[in-house]
Amino acid sequence: MGSLYKLTYRIEMKDDSEVRCFIDDLRVRNGNLEINIFKIEGSAEEL
Repeated sequence: MGSLYKLTYRIEMKDDSEVRCFIDDLRVRNGNLEINIFKIEGSAEEL
């Protein structure tokens, strides 16, 4: 068996129109591994 790593990234897209392309590229690169994507409303300054 191998090691399994779980990575977490926070990504802020400059252009919302590129989101679909980004998700498709993630699916191709990630193979069959799990991907979780969350959309956070508002900005960090509001927290």
